[in-house]
Amino acid sequence: MKKEKKIHRRKRLMFPPAVSAREVAGLFLTAMIFVLVTVVEIAITYIIKTTIDVNNSKNIYKFLDFIPVVIGLAIVYGLGKFLAAKRSVHFSAKIVKNEKVRLSEHIQKLPLNTVKKYNAGELYTTIHENMLSVEEYIKLLPGAIASPVIILMTMAVMFWYSWKLTLVCIISIPVPTLLFGIINKPIEKKAADNQDNIGGVNYLLKCTIEGLDIIKTYHLFDMFSSKFHKQLIKVKDKSLEIEKIKTKASPLNFFLRIFPQCVIPLYCAYLAMRGEGTIGLLPAFSLLIVNIFVPIETLLRFSTKYRETLSPMQKVEELYSLEEERTGGILPLIDSDSVVDFSNVYFAYSDVNVLEGITFSVKKNQLIAIVGESGSGKSSIIKLISGLYEDYKGSVKVFNREVCESDLSELRKQIAVMTQTAFLLPESIEKNLLYSVESYEEEEIAKAMTMANLNEVINKLPDGSKTILTERGMNLSKGQRQRIAMARVILRKAPLIILDEATSGLDPLSVETILNSLNVLKQNHTIVMVTHDIQLASNADEIILVHNHRIVQGGSHEELMKNSMYQSMYMIQN
Repeated sequence: MKKEKKIHRRKRLMFPPAVSAREVAGLFLTAMIFVLVTVVEIAITYIIKTTIDVNNSKNIYKFLDFIPVVIGLAIVYGLGKFLAAKRSVHFSAKIVKNEKVRLSEHIQKLPLNTVKKYNAGELYTTIHENMLSVEEYIKLLPGAIASPVIILMTMAVMFWYSWKLTLVCIISIPVPTLLFGIINKPIEKKAADNQDNIGGVNYLLKCTIEGLDIIKTYHLFDMFSSKFHKQLIKVKDKSLEIEKIKTKASPLNFFLRIFPQCVIPLYCAYLAMRGEGTIGLLPAFSLLIVNIFVPIETLLRFSTKYRETLSPMQKVEELYSLEEERTGGILPLIDSDSVVDFSNVYFAYSDVNVLEGITFSVKKNQLIAIVGESGSGKSSIIKLISGLYEDYKGSVKVFNREVCESDLSELRKQIAVMTQTAFLLPESIEKNLLYSVESYEEEEIAKAMTMANLNEVINKLPDGSKTILTERGMNLSKGQRQRIAMARVILRKAPLIILDEATSGLDPLSVETILNSLNVLKQNHTIVMVTHDIQLASNADEIILVHNHRIVQGGSHEELMKNSMYQSMYMIQN
């Protein structure tokens, strides 16, 4: 077990958590191109050294023989450099794109109670901004993989030329490299702290944009500006701390480059005077030493970027470690006479009870209304029916199958949900109608639009059903958005329809439109309607009154009007 954890840890430290074997192979192939480019570069330095030594002996014919070889190698070298750089950028972009897709798909498959533990700004930072840091890291990765091979290969050639000159060249490398690692070590923690700060900024931005109407109405500009300013100061201060660390390390890079370039000509001249080397050693070593300190600089930059990226990758891995919603299970019995059956159900959010001893049943083609004050637990009942939460006590059966044992995917295909806020994509009205529909005919679309009284809305728009909606459909009124949602429910042709405060805040005409649609739908569909509108609930076959997380009364409108609590709610609203 320990060995498996260690292997997983090594993979996690080098690559993003969900990177595929094919993508890893692509990175190593790019690293091999870097190595092959270095081989060509070493061959060029050998020819240059040999050419200078030959020219020094006045053999012009041998000198001319090298010219086409040098030209050919230079072309190969240029093409190799271009290909390696192109592949690094290509693979980093491709890997990050695939990683974002995999991560977003994973988040969609998480249980709802798991996702609710994170705020939207934090998730956005992890999926988008953290991945930008990962992309920069991956660009450096092939070069970092190739660098140790390039260094060893170059040093072997240098030792072959002159072991004395080689020792003098590399004697300056260990100390600044060690100091570089020590200086950059705090970056990891500071980068992790800054990721949290950036998540806070994104969350405030989201709140500002989504709540702009409230901010304007209550004149909250100063409060939000102050919060935003303070959070940005945190990001700025932490970013400056990271940059200061990088600045401290920059003189070490300079030392790595300058020291060998000063020493090589002097020591090379000394060896030539002693007869221990040729004049060709000078340009050869001047070029070869580049293949030592450039890979070292690459490794040092990689080390810095690694420390910056480790925190984002850990955040991504944290999300991947969350267990996805289960798959498989018992298929629902669609033809069952019992559609919904709650038996002594208890349910809590964070140890706070929201449902206590709930028992009721819904038969096929019944219209059931669940009424009660805000916070009584009505919407929690809907979430349990949809299988969004499974950590309840008691029994919740939908289509005669226990929800916690059902195939959730198949169960949800039999349910159409309409909430008080229509979920609309920035697409055309037509696409918003059809994104949850597997198959349809034009006649069905026309019928659904007629039942939802949507034609009245579409006929007033210049582009009709092709009209592109803005974010959350804000270029339409709430009533118009709800008509789209109702038409979508009709098109889904699901045997169970759930309405969760679908008429809340709507004008009387929109409420009447939804009510007329329900009167048609209830002939062939089972409908569970959560509402605080007693007038709307009075049309139901049966009404369930929820108070303080319990069912206190159930029956028809006429029966419940004899109950003081239901009667008082009705009188207040009318």
